[in-house]
Amino acid sequence: MSSPKSPKQPPSRTRKPRKATKRPTTKRQAENTAPVSHPEPGTIIDFAYEWSDSATGVSRGNAHRPCLIWRARKILGLSLVAVLPLSASATGARVPISPSEAKKLRLPENSQAVIEEANVFTWPSPFLKRPNGELPRIASRKLLNAIEEAMTGRQLTIVRRAEDPPSETHHGAA
Repeated sequence: MSSPKSPKQPPSRTRKPRKATKRPTTKRQAENTAPVSHPEPGTIIDFAYEWSDSATGVSRGNAHRPCLIWRARKILGLSLVAVLPLSASATGARVPISPSEAKKLRLPENSQAVIEEANVFTWPSPFLKRPNGELPRIASRKLLNAIEEAMTGRQLTIVRRAEDPPSETHHGAA
């Protein structure tokens, strides 16, 4: 008597379930997922800078722009960073960046460091655009000294950037 043949079964393999990871699909997404190192004063970063408006007291704008890490301090395990915006069309108090340094830093030739205001935030920040594996852009000691000298006795307007926008708070009976 012949026994019925059973269908061939592939050898049993146990696979670990894959973690659901979202891989970057575009160059821009890949740029924004690169790891971020610790903040170093003098480093040029791309940051969603928020300008203050002294007339209304309200912050405005949120476009990514090159910024100089001016100060970085570790306080209670948090890295607090102050950045100065770099602009080719700035008004107000500013320090010019030499054309040769601007070229080295991959900035427009007529760039200037704005020294009348700064954004302060906790590192890393969702407002930080991650570099795409490029070498860090570090300002020269000469430029940092010129900014330091120009800032002596000056009071900055500080715009504090929180990680998440504050939630609305309603007072009164519910």
